[in-house]
Amino acid sequence: MFKLAVSDFFSRIWIWLGALVVAVTCGLISQYGFCIRGSAEQAGHMFGSVGFSLLLFTGMATVPVVTAVGGSVVARQRRSYAMWRLVGVLPGVVRNVVLVQLCMAGAIGATVGAVVASLLYVPTIPVLLPEMVQFSGLESLARLYPSWPKVIDSALLSAALFVLGGLGPARRAAKTSPIAALSELERPMSRRPWLRILALVLCLVTLGLLFAWMRSDDVAPVTNGAFYFTLVTVALFSVLAPWVLPGCLRLWSVPLGRFVLPDLARRGAEHALASSASIELPITIGFGMLAGFHSMFMPLGEWYAAHSLGFDATLNQTAQVALFGGPIAICLVGAMASALVSSGEHSRSAASLMLVGMTPREALGVSLWESLMHVVNALLAGALTVLVSSTCIRLALGVFPAGGVDLLPGLPVGVAGLLFVGLVLCTSTLHGIVAAATCVGDAARGDVDT
Repeated sequence: MFKLAVSDFFSRIWIWLGALVVAVTCGLISQYGFCIRGSAEQAGHMFGSVGFSLLLFTGMATVPVVTAVGGSVVARQRRSYAMWRLVGVLPGVVRNVVLVQLCMAGAIGATVGAVVASLLYVPTIPVLLPEMVQFSGLESLARLYPSWPKVIDSALLSAALFVLGGLGPARRAAKTSPIAALSELERPMSRRPWLRILALVLCLVTLGLLFAWMRSDDVAPVTNGAFYFTLVTVALFSVLAPWVLPGCLRLWSVPLGRFVLPDLARRGAEHALASSASIELPITIGFGMLAGFHSMFMPLGEWYAAHSLGFDATLNQTAQVALFGGPIAICLVGAMASALVSSGEHSRSAASLMLVGMTPREALGVSLWESLMHVVNALLAGALTVLVSSTCIRLALGVFPAGGVDLLPGLPVGVAGLLFVGLVLCTSTLHGIVAAATCVGDAARGDVDT
């Protein structure tokens, strides 16, 4: 089994490139978390919690992103799994092979990212965490802290997160039908997605408990409850993403069906979401976390004012880096990696459009429209996440339930996601245009020779 996993992984390394990019990012951020925690704790400073928060939030964002990217990889590997099944490989072996490959991708990529982080740790600490440098002398401590041993810890953490996030994709790979895969039929959705249903029930129960916990007059339950309620709401929508994102796209993109290029892009986006929500889910998670936490401070500020508490419901730069730096980076890289995994299919689609008479400018226009639709749809789903979270927090705290939400802090996630996804899709379109031109040129030369 291990030999099969290793040989297939390295022979199809381009398919795993997106997962490796996510692993490099995860390893880089994890190394920063371990080093910050170690540098602060060796001098007895309380700032070690910043490193722990960075590790915690990075791990929470990595698991659903790995699930999305791993699902895209499994969808591209269906024919390979079908061939394995036909030669007698058991479904359990297929599942274990996928988990081993995800573990390898997580460990190898994280090792590279952790090595890079060890080299950049000391020079970048004053820029990322100026408050910690000013009040605790972290820069001088960082120069004395041995960061290289933590490379192993970062690699192990990333490998564990990749295995945890890959349980669903590995289960789908084990259920590959050889006949359906080899006949190019669409992969049927599971009628009983038990893991997703279990996660959905767990999220709903947790939200109910947090809602009851926030109905208090004490500061700690209210503040901590609102904090965790926002996180679990984002997790809930990530579980519901395969159902929410396609429906949301069909709902708002109907008027675009009257125009040729947007209609083609809409159909391409719907086809992509039908197989995997991996491109949009990371952007939804990043936007939901960033805008959700900033919106959370609005009802908290009203509750503090109603109880005559002088707390400042804001975040300084250290808190923003610790809470959002890792997750946002993981989400943006995850969106780009998911687009990278599907670039081959997108390139073939662009080549097909060229062969039926579309111009290169029109093919690139379709790709740009599709990128925009993916990002807008992800932002709409993220805005819905923020609205649900903020409304429930307001109801639990007993403040005005129809208050506003702060979506502006999450817009940079959408802009960066549009740049990353658009770059990958347009690059794959250009590859398809070149392939189509080469095919036509070969055919023309063949006609002349005959």
